[in-house]
Amino acid sequence: MKRRLSVFVLALTMVMPSLALAESADEILAKTDKAINNYNDMSMTSIMHIKESSGAEKTREMKIWLKGEQRLVKFTKPATDAGISLLSTDSSTNYVYLPAYKKVRRVASHVRNQTFMGTDFSQEDMAILRYGDDFTPTLKSEDENTYTLEVTRKPDAKISYSKLQLIVNKKSYVVERIDYFDNGGDKVKTEVRSDFKEIPGNEGVYPVPTTITMTDAKTGHETVLKQEDLTINKGLDDEFFSQRNLKRPVR
Repeated sequence: MKRRLSVFVLALTMVMPSLALAESADEILAKTDKAINNYNDMSMTSIMHIKESSGAEKTREMKIWLKGEQRLVKFTKPATDAGISLLSTDSSTNYVYLPAYKKVRRVASHVRNQTFMGTDFSQEDMAILRYGDDFTPTLKSEDENTYTLEVTRKPDAKISYSKLQLIVNKKSYVVERIDYFDNGGDKVKTEVRSDFKEIPGNEGVYPVPTTITMTDAKTGHETVLKQEDLTINKGLDDEFFSQRNLKRPVR
């Protein structure tokens, strides 16, 4: 009996360290948010390839600047879109500038989740930079390389999605895939992040996806976003992310 008990205790002590090292869903999401925001500010050139179901393809080019929850987007090509700008000051506040009207307008909450400029991205998608602010996580599964997190909308969050499913890399904590679900629980689209480029961040290297593909779950309509000229920590001040700057041409 004593021998059996000692064997059981030994086995238990071997298992306990591995259990102690297991990460909770909250810890994983906190590390994910930290990895996403491992910089003071960032700028890039993004080229959007919009693939129609007919096989036709449209291309748009834009400049993007980020700092904290703030994001400024300015379209530069084609000429018909040049000057159209989008400003996000947090995950629930967006402004748009249309040169034809020469006015900055706040985006109403009920249209923030609609497709933007004929792409499969919404203004809401482009504004979410910290999942922990608006979602509560649950660890659904894991394998050797990734965690699968289901994050559910918090009661007071101004987000249209009821939940997201995140595939998170275990080594870098970057998000490799996002499935978006509506209030009825149906998947509406999938975002895949790939072709990661490692650049120096505030803490170690920062893996940045240089290809982001968003696909509509019902129609198969697809937008591929290619990111180039990535630079970080250039000292952008908060005034740069202002409504007044929405009107200014790209310099």
